[in-house]
Amino acid sequence: MIMKEKHRKKFFEGADFKGKEFKALTPKFYPPKYKKYINEETKLLKKHLSGTNRILEAGVGIGRLIPILSPLVKEFVGVDHANLMLKKSKEVAKNFSNVKIIKGDLEK
Repeated sequence: MIMKEKHRKKFFEGADFKGKEFKALTPKFYPPKYKKYINEETKLLKKHLSGTNRILEAGVGIGRLIPILSPLVKEFVGVDHANLMLKKSKEVAKNFSNVKIIKGDLEK
């Protein structure tokens, strides 16, 4: 089922969480199956992207891949349209000199 546009935007801006931690996208709250998937994804990305010049992450979200991938590449560019996601990913990115976070709507 596809989320309706209004609810999708509300979800990715964190409006449903009203000041609480954004658990849906926070790694420490991931269920075990998802953690396993993330670990496998991380291994695969590290294997194939090491030494790459530039990575573009479309939908950078909270920036969970920044600490994993930015040390492997010359430039990491993350794009997202949700203000909450941009805020979170910029907090992570400030620790890496080769990371740029850009606001953009990938559907347009």
